[in-house]
Amino acid sequence: VSLARLGHGWLSGPDFDAARAAASYEESRLIAERIGVPRFKVEALLGFTLVAGLEGKMAAAEANAREALAILAAAGDRYLTSVLLIALGAAATMRDHLAAAQWLQEAADLARTCGDRFGPCVADVWLAIHLARKGCHAEAASALARAVAGAQTHGYDFLFSGVPLLGPKDLAMTRDLFARLLPQIDPATSAARAGIHLPARANAPLYIQTLGPFRVWRGGREVERPAWSREKAVHLLQFLVCHRGRIVHREHIIEALWPDSAPAKAATGLRVALSTLRKALASDPPQPGFSREAAGELMAAADFIRREGEGLQLDLGSGIRVDADEWSRLVRAARAVESRDPGQAITLYESALAMYHGDFLEDNPYAEWAEEERQQRAVEYLSTAERLATLLAGQGEFERSLRWANTILAKDPLWEEAYVLLMQCHWQQGHRAFAVRAYDRCRRRLHEALGIEPSPRTMALFEEISRA
Repeated sequence: VSLARLGHGWLSGPDFDAARAAASYEESRLIAERIGVPRFKVEALLGFTLVAGLEGKMAAAEANAREALAILAAAGDRYLTSVLLIALGAAATMRDHLAAAQWLQEAADLARTCGDRFGPCVADVWLAIHLARKGCHAEAASALARAVAGAQTHGYDFLFSGVPLLGPKDLAMTRDLFARLLPQIDPATSAARAGIHLPARANAPLYIQTLGPFRVWRGGREVERPAWSREKAVHLLQFLVCHRGRIVHREHIIEALWPDSAPAKAATGLRVALSTLRKALASDPPQPGFSREAAGELMAAADFIRREGEGLQLDLGSGIRVDADEWSRLVRAARAVESRDPGQAITLYESALAMYHGDFLEDNPYAEWAEEERQQRAVEYLSTAERLATLLAGQGEFERSLRWANTILAKDPLWEEAYVLLMQCHWQQGHRAFAVRAYDRCRRRLHEALGIEPSPRTMALFEEISRA
């Protein structure tokens, strides 16, 4: 088994080597046969299925997969069965085999019965590729939207930015295929198109995460903290992010970041911080799989900080992406389709909320210049979560709606609409006592914190529940 997993390592990541992987799989298979334990052959057969698919040998891929599936059927292992079916579906996709969609769908369904979230996600990536090659663009877009939503919700961004064992190996080809797919989608399926949101940090010259811990990716690689060397360089970038789209005069920067320093010392501090920041963002080789277009854009953007007279500006035209802006685009897209396609709006809202790792610039909590956007984003998060919970309740997804309502109250125990959602969902589920308890909790919280009663709408709902 260890040798088979060594083979998996050769089929993953930047050191991809199919020949070495095949050698490891062969050694693993021989040992399993020598000791007479068929179950130990399964992972080697999985690897052989993937290698055969990469080499275009569909008959060999299917033979290896069938042998492994027979062993797993006898053992009753549904999880590994789903993994083998994904490998078989991937091999079939690479050879345009007609059974690819059937195997991938079967794999996704089986993975869900095991509680596996990754399996359906990677199966949808391959299904999108297969359907796009067949010319089924609307269906391909729908599969891709599901894959991206799953990747963002559960942290599987590496499917689009790395070389995972079960995922596509030619990332440039995959991105180009998806880029060609979008413009060809029929306008009637624009809601599905709106849901396709590839993780921006995977292919942006500079990607900045502001929601939660402050992190920066340059050409797909994270800029580690030691590269900054000075905290003021981080604060300078954060300040420019807060004022993105505007030229900020150096005196305004000094006043915000060096409020207690003498003018000469503050000016020196700004020069040093700017120099450190530019070095931290200096060009590195792009991460493997970075598209040629984005790599060219990366090399062209020699400096992301533009000097304008006595001011500085974050040069958004150089390919900078900020997660807070990506978040806003997703929320706008969700609201645009909310009335005509609630299901797609739910997917978009969930994708947006998955990007919210914490408050805006949470690791710089005392920066007054960040407070306005911090408050704005916090309210947007709560209102977006409320809209999602409301849509879920409208679709009869009461348990999911309840989870989001409780998430809202954990962040803001005075958000009255969340209590209304708790009352409605519990009532619809036949749990009248829980609905009444939610109202009592709402009334107590509002009275203790603000000295007010619930709104007339909330009280009317309580009266209706009480009379039922």
